[in-house]
Amino acid sequence: QGGDQGGDQGDAQPQAGNLLENADFELWTGDAPTAWKSTNSASNATLTQSTTARNGKFALAVEGNEAQNKRLASKEYTLKAGTYTFTLNVKGDGQVRPGYAIVEANGSIAGGDSYKYGSYTSTTAGDWTEASYTFTLTEQTKVNLVMMNPKTTSYATASEKLVDDASLVTSDGGIVEGGDQGGDQ
Repeated sequence: QGGDQGGDQGDAQPQAGNLLENADFELWTGDAPTAWKSTNSASNATLTQSTTARNGKFALAVEGNEAQNKRLASKEYTLKAGTYTFTLNVKGDGQVRPGYAIVEANGSIAGGDSYKYGSYTSTTAGDWTEASYTFTLTEQTKVNLVMMNPKTTSYATASEKLVDDASLVTSDGGIVEGGDQGGDQ
């Protein structure tokens, strides 16, 4: 699978302190960008490939839904204790909330309290806006990194959002290798 991608093979690997795989959404597997589909309920948005990219060829379009929050979620990462900053570049009218979901030992997300979000970041259709969330883990934790695309409420407007150039950086944490990073990505 994907053996014919030539020189692009390295793109899925983190760059320059960025812990995320395929942070530029250039590599796709089926209907989702590689490493950006959770194996649990954290991912609930329909994702499509967009050529309106901030960098490279592709960005990710995350559906909006007036009645339901839609979430983009990464694959599962096991993170060491430490402080992390998760950043996404987003385009589209409305708001987004970056955050993460805590994955239980059985692989599922326990419920509402398992989702940790930063504040709403207002975004526009005209420009790429950086949405960022800094969080601290006090112990090793398995997470899906999440971006909520909120439903329409008195303070949010549902719309499709374009996402590109994500990053997760830390000065004192890191990824626990060999957790079940899965061969099925």
